[in-house]
Amino acid sequence: MIVSKTNEEWNKIVENKDAQIQALYKRIKDQQTINDAQKKLNGVLQTDLTEADNKLKKIEQDRLNTGREAGFDE
Repeated sequence: MIVSKTNEEWNKIVENKDAQIQALYKRIKDQQTINDAQKKLNGVLQTDLTEADNKLKKIEQDRLNTGREAGFDE
């Protein structure tokens, strides 16, 4: 004998699955928001790092040139 579910039972199952799906969509959206924020921060940090590297190279070059002008070579 096949036991079938009533419409109310099926509706409850569907509502439960819909709630789970909505929770997963929210989690995916939150993860995407975090991912976007991390990409933005990585871009800012990369820019800061590039600027710091350029400043260091300039300082080293200035130091070497000052030493050369004074007659000291490293």
